[in-house]
Order: sequence, then C-alpha cells, then structure tokens
Amino acid sequence: MPPLGRLPSRVHGRDALLGLLQHKLNGPDPFVHLLSGLGGVGKSTVALQIAVHARAQGRLVWWVYAANASTLVPSLLALAETLGAGTGQVKAALAGRLDPSDVLWQQLEMRSGWLLVFDNADDPAALAVSGRVVRDGNGWLRPSEAGTVLVTSRDRNASRWGTHVVMHKVSWLRDEDGARVLLDLAPHCGSAAQAQRLSSRMGGLPLALHHVGSYLSSPFAPAESFAEFGEMVNERFSTVMTDTAHGGETVTVTETWEHSLQQLARQGVPQARSLLGVLARFAPGVPLPAHLLRELVLSGAYPQHPTDSVRNALQALHDIGLLEVHDAGSSAPQARARVVVLHPLVAEVFRRRTDCFPSTAPGIGVTTAVRIAQNALATAACGDPEDARDWPNFAQLTVHIEELATLTAAGESCAHAFRNQVLTQCRYLYAAGHYSRARDLADRSLVYWQTHLPEDHPDVQNAQNRLGAALTKLNENARARDLFEDVLEKRIRTLAEDDPATLSVRNNLAVAFKGMGDYETARSLLLDLRRRQISVVGAEDLLTLRTENNLASVHILLGEFEEASDLLAHVLEKRRSLLGPQHPETLGTAYYLGRALHGLARYEEAHRSLLDALKDYGRVLGTEHPETMVVARDLARVIWDIGDQDSAIALLTEVSDRQGPLLGQEHPDSRGSERLLAEWTGRNAKAGTKTGKTQTSPSDQDHRPTSPF
Repeated sequence: MPPLGRLPSRVHGRDALLGLLQHKLNGPDPFVHLLSGLGGVGKSTVALQIAVHARAQGRLVWWVYAANASTLVPSLLALAETLGAGTGQVKAALAGRLDPSDVLWQQLEMRSGWLLVFDNADDPAALAVSGRVVRDGNGWLRPSEAGTVLVTSRDRNASRWGTHVVMHKVSWLRDEDGARVLLDLAPHCGSAAQAQRLSSRMGGLPLALHHVGSYLSSPFAPAESFAEFGEMVNERFSTVMTDTAHGGETVTVTETWEHSLQQLARQGVPQARSLLGVLARFAPGVPLPAHLLRELVLSGAYPQHPTDSVRNALQALHDIGLLEVHDAGSSAPQARARVVVLHPLVAEVFRRRTDCFPSTAPGIGVTTAVRIAQNALATAACGDPEDARDWPNFAQLTVHIEELATLTAAGESCAHAFRNQVLTQCRYLYAAGHYSRARDLADRSLVYWQTHLPEDHPDVQNAQNRLGAALTKLNENARARDLFEDVLEKRIRTLAEDDPATLSVRNNLAVAFKGMGDYETARSLLLDLRRRQISVVGAEDLLTLRTENNLASVHILLGEFEEASDLLAHVLEKRRSLLGPQHPETLGTAYYLGRALHGLARYEEAHRSLLDALKDYGRVLGTEHPETMVVARDLARVIWDIGDQDSAIALLTEVSDRQGPLLGQEHPDSRGSERLLAEWTGRNAKAGTKTGKTQTSPSDQDHRPTSPF
C-alpha cells in the first residue's frame, strides 16, 4: 500500500507534472518514468498524488521502498507471489536458480492498467538483479505497455538509468506556491506576502516548508507568525530546523543531504564533500558562472585526489540534485553560457554546521573553503568595467564578491588577486550607475583591509579612491573630500607629487569640492592640475582631457559658458579621436557641450546636442542609467526654454518617476527634478488659466523628443 498518510491535503506547484504523468497512466506508454531531484524537494509527494489518482481510477497500485537492495528482492517476490507466482518459482528465485525480476514481470505482463512505484531509489546499483543493471532495461525496471512504472530518485545521471527511462526533474517551488503550502498548514500566521518571504528564505523546498508549517501550527510553538519564525531561523537555525517526532525520534530537515554525501563517498567520490564546502561559501541560491569552477583552483580543496577530481565531484553533486546547472541566457557569451546554482538552504546548512566536516571525512575547514572560493572569483576576466558591453559579465559576480569580500581567517587579509577583483567590481558598479552598492562594497572592504594591511598599502589607497568616487555620486561629498585628501597625502609620500596616480586623485578631490558647491576651489585645483598634467603626461593624454572636461563643467556652474564651450569643443574632438564617438567619456563631453550651449542661449544647437546625447546615452549606458536621466532632465530644460512646455513637462515627469526608485527620493537629483517639475506644472497651469490654453512655441512639434524610455 502507498503511504497515503504522508500526502498533504493539497499539492501545490506541480500541476503540469501531475497532468503529464496522469496522461501517461492512460497509456500504453512503453517507458519507465523517473522523478529526480534534490532530497526534500517532494518527489515522493508527486508519486503519492499519482498513486491516489490511479486508485481513484480503479487501478492496482503497489509501492516499493527501493533504498535497500537486501529488502527489495523479498518485497518484490512477495508481490509476485501475491499476483500468482508459484511457491516453487519464488523459492528458486530466492535460491538464485531463477532471475527474481523474471518471476515478477511474468505476472505483471499478464495484467494491465497497474501502477508500480519504486520510492527512494537513490542508488541505481541497488536495483541491479542477477547481474542485470538498471540501464539494461531487463531487470526490475522494464518498459511495459501493460502498466506504468514510476521511480523516485536523487540520482539524475541519465547514463545510469538507460534509454528506456524518461526523466522528470522535480524542482524547488516558486515563492507563490511555497506560500500556499505554508498557508495550508498555518493559515493564521500571516499574510500571503509574509508567507512568500518565508518560502523564499526556505528556498522553496517542500520538506522545509512542511516542517515550518507544522511547527507554526502547534499551539505551543514559540513563534506565532511567519515573520517571527524567520527571525528565529536567523538566530537559532539548527535548533529551529530540527523537529522531535513522537516517540523521541529526532528528525532533522537537512539530514537528508548528509545521506547524499555519504552515498557519494561510498560511490568513490569523497571529495564531493569538500567541494560542497567551497560552493557553500558563494552567495546562496545565486547563479555562478560555471567556467570559474576550474580544476587548477578548486583542486586545492583536496590535493590528495588525482586529476579530474573536480569535474567528477561537480558531476556527482549535480547528479544527486545538490547542484543545479542552467543556461545563463541568450545575452551571455558562449563561454559564460552555463551557470551553477546551489540551493540556498543547502548552502546555509553547510555554512552554519561547523561539524559538517567530521574528522573521519576528507573535508576542509571554513578558512580554506573561503580562500578557494575567493581564488576562483579572482580568476574571472570580465573585460573592461567601464564598457557597458562587458557589464553582464561583471553583474554575474556582484553578489558573490559582496558575499566574500570580507571573509577570511582572523588576522589575515584576502589575497591580492581577489582584492584587485573587488576593486574592479567597484569600478563596474560605479560605471553602471549602481552607486550605493559601489559605496557599500568599497566601504566594507576598506574597513576590513585597513585592519589587516599597512596604512599606506596600495590596495587600501585604491579602496579609498573607489569609495570616494561613489560618494561623490551620492552627494556625500564632504566625506569624499576627506578620503581624497588622505589618499593624496599617501600618494605624495609613497609615489611622487606629480605621479600620474597622484594627479588622478587631485582630479577626484576637485570633483568633491565641486559637489560641495565650492566651485572656486574646484576651479583653482583643476587649473593647477591641468598645468601639472600638461607638463608630466602631455596635453593630449586622457588624464589631461578628463581634467579639462571637469574644468569645463565647473565653468558651466560658474556661468562661464564661453570658456566652457571652447574647452569642451577641444576635448570632444580629442576624445572622439582617442576613445571613439560612443565611449562613455566622449558622451559625457557631448552632454556638457549641450549644457554650455544652453547657457549661451543657443537653444537650437543645445537641443540638437542634448537630444543626440540622450539617444547615445540610452543606447550605450541604457535608459535606466542615472546619467541618462540627468541628460534627459537637462534636455527638458532646453525644451522648456524653447517654449514647448507640454513636452518639457512630459519628459521631466518620466525622469522624475524613474529617478526616485533608482537613486532614492532624498538624492539631490531626485529632489531637484521633483521641485522643477512642481514649479513647471504650476506655472503652466497658471498660463493655461489666463489664456485658456497651454502656452507653447508655434514650432513646438520640432522639439518634442522621442522618449528614450
């Protein structure tokens, strides 16, 4: 009999799979059907639901526990005898004179419409009989049109099952479906949104969700809501995720994965445990580019094993569902098209349980696991952090680098190669417009590195520089100024006063003063810097051009539009030649030139310049980039001054709607756009009241931009 008492009142998130298997029951269907997936993902639940459906149709249903080869043969021969096999045949099979599977299948083929379920067949070798392995298709698992054979297993290596077996992957539940599971079990513990958050915290794993729901349904549970349980998990994970059943038997939700690793060790892949310890250090549940999992780096987890041990261990973890492999998406380069994902709850278990590497197992410690994970990330060559075409490569690593940035042994710093990767990631986040994340990553890294590295260490200086750059974009210019002044002092002391790296910090310091509104100081610093750079690196060096571009932006803020216009025309010509017309720095110069033309009241030229810049920004950096919003806002100003108030308000409304979520409502750009929009809307309404219509230029149609959004 199937263990129907284990079936929940409703099965969520499996409608498509259940529908397919129910259709197969109506056969004939000459295949064995395998439900494969991670331990705890609900394979047996799906099989039980199919068993219920089959019984409702009046079919014969048999349920066989296939975890143990020693009990499998007697169970299946008992079934054969029940179906009509002679006692002599059964005894001969037990004595080895007949193949036991032949005795069973002789009886099965004489009937039709039945369902035979092999549950927990996690080791296909346990299903071998009389020298016949599973993939042969002539042992216990055989294709038949007489009935349906359904198997549940963690093992999804198709080569071990054979071509007569059709595999159906059972995945984690979506947050919405996991929430329904929780609400079925604990309907009074919170809203659907709260249940979804807790389901996400559990990684959508049905075994964990049922544990949580049963826990909360108890009138004696210390937690009374989904939110409270989530807090308890964070504080007392191992205690909360352990359940004591009736009779004193202790059942650990996560114990099932330890069994999987023990099985792999028996199969000759003991290194899978060490490799899982490394994988658990990356950000849980976040895809990781598969090309980073290289033998050269990861073999440090178990140097005693031969070549190919990494590949074998990764394959083994994938085969038992502990590791998922997916396509990264059509936009990813071919070499980066595959990603691996470790279930978040599995990762958390192997990170929290300090005893997950018992002394008798070939495991590694946390320090070694962190170091190897960092070394793997350090090998990533993602391209140019300031080239938007390479941003998807960097984006794949962001969460993992954030996770590992400040993890290592007490009193030690991470390796230089990984620190360099962190700094490169900060540059990408800054260039891509993710200013808050760039600030947070640089800030955390700086605090940690300052503890473990000398005060004047180049990486500490570079982290200060990257942090200051992000702060200037977030209007935290006073702190940025202090950082740049400190770095400048260190660079002068450790390098030289006019070293290019020192000159670069002088430029950043001027930008901080500009952000603070001290335009005179900024101009003075930039004029001095320009003189130094022309002497040291030359007038046409990219560093000199960057300084001149910033100097022109200060001229604009001081109302010195002629000086700005002349300087920007020169910089634009040189940057187009040296960097190309679509480089972000070239686009920045074109944008500032449009602003200078606007200041000179050359509205038509300013409109054309800013409209072209807006299109280029949208194409190169993306329509959601903060810099694209700034260009759109200033284009709206030009359109307003031309006289097309309706178009100006429409464009500025789009900018304001997007800047708030992107930068935060308190960011100066967001507040400035909101104030300007309110002012324009009020003035336009008054003008419309006086004249009976909105005041616009007769040629306003010529200035309506095509929205880049």
